Amino acid sequence: MTGTSVKTMTTTTTLAAVPRRNSAPRVSLATRAHIDKHDAGLTSVAGAREVIAAIQVRRAVTKLILGHNALGDAGTTELFRFLCTPEGRKYKIAEISLNSNAIGDAGLAAITQYLEGNEHLRELFLQNNVLQGDRPLALALSSAINSSHLSLLSLTTNQSLSSSSFLTTFVSSLDSSTLRELQISALGLTAKSAPALTEFLASPRARALEKLNCNGNTLGLKAVRKLIVKLKKRNFTLLKLEVHANHLRNSDSDSDVSEGTDDDSEVDRKASWNVCELELKELLLRNELLQRKVQSEALALLSYARTLLLRPTRSTHTLSDTYPRTLERTQSNPINSVPHSKPTSVLSRTSTFPFHALPLELQHYILSFFAPTLSAAQRVRVLSFASSSATLRPALPSIKRARTHDACIPDPASLPFGMLGVGALGASTGGGGMGLNMGSMDMGMGSGIGMGIKSTGCSGGRCMGSGGSVLCHRVEARTHWLAETGCTRFETDGRGEREVLQLLRLL
Repeated sequence: MTGTSVKTMTTTTTLAAVPRRNSAPRVSLATRAHIDKHDAGLTSVAGAREVIAAIQVRRAVTKLILGHNALGDAGTTELFRFLCTPEGRKYKIAEISLNSNAIGDAGLAAITQYLEGNEHLRELFLQNNVLQGDRPLALALSSAINSSHLSLLSLTTNQSLSSSSFLTTFVSSLDSSTLRELQISALGLTAKSAPALTEFLASPRARALEKLNCNGNTLGLKAVRKLIVKLKKRNFTLLKLEVHANHLRNSDSDSDVSEGTDDDSEVDRKASWNVCELELKELLLRNELLQRKVQSEALALLSYARTLLLRPTRSTHTLSDTYPRTLERTQSNPINSVPHSKPTSVLSRTSTFPFHALPLELQHYILSFFAPTLSAAQRVRVLSFASSSATLRPALPSIKRARTHDACIPDPASLPFGMLGVGALGASTGGGGMGLNMGSMDMGMGSGIGMGIKSTGCSGGRCMGSGGSVLCHRVEARTHWLAETGCTRFETDGRGEREVLQLLRLL
């Protein structure tokens, strides 16, 4: 055996004898901010203190998953007493799940106190508890939701709520601008609760609500029919309404179809329910089309208005200085929110574009034809944003390192064959670096490897294909802008069902 072979064998034996260190499991930063103690045997105050200890050892907590434990009123009060302290308030918790924890009214009162004025909590799950809900507690809960940024509330399968006037009181005082989803399935609601629910959904107080789950109750066919008829005339923002298992026959609701034989009555009820389902589908489809139309028109109006209203000089009146005040006024009083100004004077003789010589009010009137679906207040907010130089992106790129989610990942299926290498994905080995144009996804590689690539996937919001596995950064930015200008949903602005159908060209 040669010396080289012996040396190789010795080296191999030595490496094999060295034990390998087991690396710690990798945990994402987002997961570290989640406290998941689902079905962990948490009981009363001791269980709450265990959760508090888990919170205190973390820098950030965004989710509390505590379902299927036995915290009860005592444990829930202890937990939320801590969360209401200055130390607890520093944690920006966005989701709290407390389903199946035997929570009663005392625990709900503690939760309500924490919810008051809370700007971070978005989702609250309280299903399958033992809530009773008297009138003062219902008023306190609705007031807390109105002052918070809560977007989802689940009260499903709290059947004790049906024996009181909780729901009637709750929805009668609910007026939230952020609550998008309400889950009240399997509460044992009867036709007596239907008028208050119908009145709420048909009023401007339900302007933000997009999804309502009301399955497994006993509202009755008559009440559901009245609800749908009222929503067709008064509600243009609800996108999903579930009222399954509510058309069962009961003495309070189906007296209008109880005549004749049982077989005939059953056939009539089924036929009436089929008609209601069809009308409901048409109603929700109409509202979805309205929402899409509002958002697309707002984006189109911004494009035209930015070009026409934003001037390079201050020789004409702009809304640059009035945009923040306009945004506040339109939220409180959309009627008198248009900035008061004198008619725009004629531009200098060097100008050749007649549009700029028109009074500002007439310019806005002409631009309004690009967005007939928007309300007057929505158009004012878009035009104010478009004419403000403060809302422009910086002309020079930032010298700071971009975050990973600030750049879109192009859809590999949209790239030319053979360009799926390093250069196609945006990596550059040259000194010029990688440039990203959000308007056309033009990725220039500078003096490095590769060439400019045009990707149409980003413009359609499908940076990683039609599956939508990665959220397009442009879509995220558009969604944020639409929310900022209040153009995420349709505003009636005094328009009725007929005018709405004319906007959709369905009449």
